[in-house]
Amino acid sequence: MADHRDPLYRRMFEAHPDPMWVYDQETMAFLAVNSAAIAHYGYSQEEFLAMTIKDIRPKDDIPNLERVVRGVDPGLQQSGVWRHVVADGGIIFVEINSHAIEGFGRPARVVIARDVTEQKDLEAERARIYERLRKTEERYRDVFEEVPISVWVEDWSDAKAIVDRLVEEGVTDLRAYLIEHPEVVSQLIDATEVVDISRATLGLFKADSKEAVIDNMRSHKISEFERQYFLKVLLALAGGATSFHHEGRVEAFDGSRALVDSRAFLPPSARKDWSRLLTLVIDVTDERMTREKLRESEGRYRRIVETSPDVVCRIDRSGTFLEVSERATSMWGYSPTDLIGTSSVLLVHPEDKDRTFEAIASAIEEGGLVSLSNRNVTKDGEIKNMLWSALWSDEDQTLFCTGRDVTEWVRAEAQVSRSQRLEAVGQLTGGVAHDFNNLLQAINASLDAIADPSCDSAEREAMLGQAFNAVWRGSELTRQLLAFSRQQPLSPMPVQLITFVESLLPLMRRTLGEQVAISFESHVPEAQIFVDPAQLDSAIINLALNARDAMPSGGHLRFAVDEAEIDDDGDSVEETNNDLTPFDMHDLAPGSYFVLEVSDDGEGMAEAVRTRIFEPFFTTKEVGKGSGLGLSMVFGFMAQSKGKVSVYSEIGRGTTFRLYFRKHSGAMEATPKRVRQSLEPSLRGARVLVVEDNDVVRQAAVLQLKRLGYVVVEAADGLGGLEILKRDSAFDLLFSDVVMPGGLDGVGLADEALKINPKMRILLTSGFPHSQIDSHGYRLLSKPYRTNQLLEALDRVMAE
Repeated sequence: MADHRDPLYRRMFEAHPDPMWVYDQETMAFLAVNSAAIAHYGYSQEEFLAMTIKDIRPKDDIPNLERVVRGVDPGLQQSGVWRHVVADGGIIFVEINSHAIEGFGRPARVVIARDVTEQKDLEAERARIYERLRKTEERYRDVFEEVPISVWVEDWSDAKAIVDRLVEEGVTDLRAYLIEHPEVVSQLIDATEVVDISRATLGLFKADSKEAVIDNMRSHKISEFERQYFLKVLLALAGGATSFHHEGRVEAFDGSRALVDSRAFLPPSARKDWSRLLTLVIDVTDERMTREKLRESEGRYRRIVETSPDVVCRIDRSGTFLEVSERATSMWGYSPTDLIGTSSVLLVHPEDKDRTFEAIASAIEEGGLVSLSNRNVTKDGEIKNMLWSALWSDEDQTLFCTGRDVTEWVRAEAQVSRSQRLEAVGQLTGGVAHDFNNLLQAINASLDAIADPSCDSAEREAMLGQAFNAVWRGSELTRQLLAFSRQQPLSPMPVQLITFVESLLPLMRRTLGEQVAISFESHVPEAQIFVDPAQLDSAIINLALNARDAMPSGGHLRFAVDEAEIDDDGDSVEETNNDLTPFDMHDLAPGSYFVLEVSDDGEGMAEAVRTRIFEPFFTTKEVGKGSGLGLSMVFGFMAQSKGKVSVYSEIGRGTTFRLYFRKHSGAMEATPKRVRQSLEPSLRGARVLVVEDNDVVRQAAVLQLKRLGYVVVEAADGLGGLEILKRDSAFDLLFSDVVMPGGLDGVGLADEALKINPKMRILLTSGFPHSQIDSHGYRLLSKPYRTNQLLEALDRVMAE
């Protein structure tokens, strides 16, 4: 055991390069310290001797220190690495060795403390480096495994050794040598080894495991194509290349083949020994097929463009030609080369430039297909009428255009239009000449008679009356012509339509005779309009007389007054599918109207007749039975009064005329009918059976009800609707036309429907006026009707 009293030991203690001290095992107080301890820890000798060994420990380490001191053996003991606190508060790591020592009169131990802080820092840095390497390897592995393309890692180091040996043996032309010695190529192939593959490679080979793919790569007999590919790679590497590109095929386990794009490279760390060759393999089968289809599509497009009778071109935002088809040469006299890069404005007729470029700007701003007609000027100055279709592509920032030369078509259309105008003028002038010749003949004969000296006073009086009557008839004919041309002088004033019609009923009953029954009803309390009363009188009488002529065996003439709201979409069903009957309200300005219906149950009109009834002098009556100006006068009067006349007719069922008059505000104006503001149905999801024999009307009604949220089933006639009800009676509403073929009309169908399902609601509709329907107790919606009118009727029916 060392003795601190030994002078030699004391000199060794003091001269030792590592910090040393002696402490009391019981009190842990410092008993002695050497110079190295004072220098290393920064405490003076006096400070050390006033401290215990606990004072140079962090507080967290003291419990462990006390445990170690209590259990220490007298002999040499290595107690490991500890943290010590130096004078400036810093922490150092020291490796402690101690043993018992005598010479202090009490149990004491001498300690040697070797500072291992730097070593500890190095170990920590090494651990951090190892951790970073581990994470980097994990990231590399994650990328390697999850990259969506196939990656192969191969070891070519043995092949590199063979190549180096051949060079050392004097081989200068490696390519020629390997071609002459195929067995060496086989050795080189065997010397390469697949080390790893990415997970995506399994999909390329349609395999279940990496091992299966790697084993296959190592063992399968390579094809001549693969042999040539290997030789290409080898010679590239031997020539100093570090990367190369190749396209080829890969055969999967199921025998299918894929087109692949291979890109191989040597990492910098493997360029000396070829120990790692990385190959990225991308399956380009779909891309190649798509490219081929695109090439074929472009070829078809090019053939269509070049053989099309239309010119096809592309222009940019400024109107500059980017591409022009060959058709331009024969159409304009300019070749595509002449036009590409020039402004398309050069071709446009000066008078058409503004609207042409407005249309182009609209196509670019709004998108969608734009149609335009304009005139182009050819190279030799000829003017051609063109019809264009244009579509803007945001992706290509290009306007695609096709232009057709319609010059001959425009000329033909102009000739037809001129011919039709001449025919109409001929008909008009012929009719006028015929009627006026008759009137002039009557006047001439009367004057001749009056000039005869033998004519007595009574005959003279009669002839004068006949002449004056002819003059009056000529004046009436002129008034009718002016009415048709909308140039007659009018004296409009506020007129109460209901009272006005009622006042005409006695006259019409006397005029039309007992075989024609006349009825009238109004569905509004008042109907004030602003028209010329005399012209209104004439229009109503004309319609009544036409109705009488359409009922040679007698019938029923019905008058009805109602109101209508026309919105911005006030078009006929043929044009917008918004109206549900063939009544044409096109060009009728939006607003509130009173409607006068004049309906008969006579012979009706064919479509060819209906489309011409407003033409002057057109008539289907016998010669001498009518002038053909009555309905044209009605048409002109309504147009001049800012209203409209519309007609609906069916062969064998009769005809209904509707006269739309603007509501006139004033003291007598009726309270406007409230317009439904919301188009939400009262019972969304209700089941509705629609029965209508007119296909257009039925399809429009079904579409409108479906858009409003109803579940709709349809039938084309009453019997068909009854068959549906017998199979399935769970309908909330029957919506049926009244007049239908097949022996079962709407009223009869409604009666049968209530027998099957007494809770079913009934709503009937008709293109004839309300007064036509006998008293049957069902609610009726008159055609034409708007969406808000349909919803109001549905609301009322559902609430009943």
